[in-house]
Amino acid sequence: MKPAARRSFFEHQAAARRASRILVALFLVTSLAVGFAVGVVASGVYLAVQLLRGAEQAPAVSWELVGWSTAVVFALLAVEAAARNWTLRKGGSVLAILAGGESIERDSSKGREKRLLNIVDEMSIASGVAVPRVFVMRRQHGINAFAAGHGPNDAVIAVTRGALERLTRDELQGVVAHEFSHILHGDARLNLHMVSLLTGIAMIAEVGESLMEQGRPEWDAERQRTRGDGNPYLAALGGTLYAIGYVGAFCARLVKAALSRQREFLADASALQFTRNADGVAGALAIAAADREGSRIHGGFAESLSHMFFAPAMEVWLPGLLATHPPLEERLGRIDPAFSAAAYRVRRRSQEARAAEEQDLKDWERWGRRPGQKEIVGEKERKAAAAGIAAVVASVGNPGAQHVDYARKLLAYLPAPVREKLATPAGAVEVVLAMVLDNEESVRVKQVDLLERQGSLELSRSAAALRPHVKDLHRAYRLPILALAAPALRELPGDAREEFLAHLERLMQVDGRVTLQEFLLATVVRSVLRGGAQGEARTRDLRALERETVTLLTLLAHASGGDAAAAFAKGAAELGLREARPLAPEALSIGAVGEALEQLRGLAPLAKPDLFRGLLAVVNADGALRLAEAELMRTISIALDCPVPPVLDAVDPRTLR
Repeated sequence: MKPAARRSFFEHQAAARRASRILVALFLVTSLAVGFAVGVVASGVYLAVQLLRGAEQAPAVSWELVGWSTAVVFALLAVEAAARNWTLRKGGSVLAILAGGESIERDSSKGREKRLLNIVDEMSIASGVAVPRVFVMRRQHGINAFAAGHGPNDAVIAVTRGALERLTRDELQGVVAHEFSHILHGDARLNLHMVSLLTGIAMIAEVGESLMEQGRPEWDAERQRTRGDGNPYLAALGGTLYAIGYVGAFCARLVKAALSRQREFLADASALQFTRNADGVAGALAIAAADREGSRIHGGFAESLSHMFFAPAMEVWLPGLLATHPPLEERLGRIDPAFSAAAYRVRRRSQEARAAEEQDLKDWERWGRRPGQKEIVGEKERKAAAAGIAAVVASVGNPGAQHVDYARKLLAYLPAPVREKLATPAGAVEVVLAMVLDNEESVRVKQVDLLERQGSLELSRSAAALRPHVKDLHRAYRLPILALAAPALRELPGDAREEFLAHLERLMQVDGRVTLQEFLLATVVRSVLRGGAQGEARTRDLRALERETVTLLTLLAHASGGDAAAAFAKGAAELGLREARPLAPEALSIGAVGEALEQLRGLAPLAKPDLFRGLLAVVNADGALRLAEAELMRTISIALDCPVPPVLDAVDPRTLR
């Protein structure tokens, strides 16, 4: 088995799905065991009652009662887990709100919040995923954070007030990079499953605790003594159920801790790869460990969400078994063996460092970005990210420091009016519609007129006013703009969302045709708005989806601009589809391509690398990967929930101004 740090995105996704299936199996076994134990207790109570009533002979164990009790308890636990899973179907925002998180407005004027949003934007663009919603847990003064969601393009990040206020930019970036690793590697989805299943198992202990409370004698505060005898039988039953439930919950916590500890090591290693800055993630851990509040999380939810946090959320009994995070010294040693927490804290407290941080915050409040920020990688490292087929496949869900540097530059050059509009739902709609307004004036006039006739006069004027800011933008901005628009677009209520999609479709069809760029834009927007829980993989064999695969190969072959037949043949040969033939151009309808993407999205993770190699063989058929082809591949990857970072040799960041 490969070490976790060397696995590909697809292998990590497959491992996370296997862990989810193991969790379900353990839940079933534990629930049956708990149900059986409750059944034995119920049978014992029945026997005791019969004996107390003066049964003439010792009654036999009622296995029928044991069976029914087991079935009823198992059903109750399953219903509880299913109910929690249903509650979490909307994604990580449910847990962020449960933890007391407040969503940061994209147009926030607070320097620390703007800095956090910009870090998240950088990591999103570098990773090739939609920007997640960002929450702050304002009542939590410890230094901590978590990520949750059903997939790479449907996630949230929540940080504590302590992390927001007491970490430097580099430390905060290390924390965010750590959480992005959880998003990209499937941990965020696995964590949601853990919350659902562990809640179900813990229910019996909660019921037992409630019965114990009801069976205890009432406490008289005035006389400082108990009143009455209570109900000892009820208290005894509650204590028994609590003990049974606690054993089940203990076993569940063992599994949770074991899974969580290993994935924390992976997330630390990935954060180091993303930022190329050991002082970031290691420094955040060192500061959290020395802080008065530490990384503690206060609230009844701390136990159920403890496995999701960046650092330990609470102290546990038997830390060697139940700790959800590895020991601090071990984490720091793996990040950087030469790192000294004490020396780092001394260095950080220097007057010069504090002054630089204060100036940094002033810059964020004034410009919303860090002026004069140095590159974190050089030209030699950038060229090392060459876009060969193997390199692009390896980069899926695996961004590096060069991608973060690229994202930082791109954000710095993005026109201010566009960036400001992307902060609100209405503004994000205006930007996206401005992107589909045609370059040809006669068509553009018809598009604006159509919006006005649909009763959207203000929308048409705003989109037209934004057009000058987006029409001359480099093609490399298109996907990042849509990624930045994602949080605002997801806030649209149902009716407004449907109206937006209808406007988008009508504007694209005004001239009687839909260009490839328009189709790509619409595909990304639909993927961003789709969200929600992902189902299990529907097929593990790419050959079962040959027609859908041929559809994408044909699309890419025609978009390559060269010999379409030769390009298709290379992709088909890569996939072993030597008898396959490209579809006729007229068969490449929006509906056909959309259906193909939806079916291929259901491929098992380990089947997707082969698909990617075939698609990349098409676009790389002439030996060159151009920006248009790279962006088409990245659009397809978004629809397939396989985020591809920017392909850097397809674009020179120095041309983005």
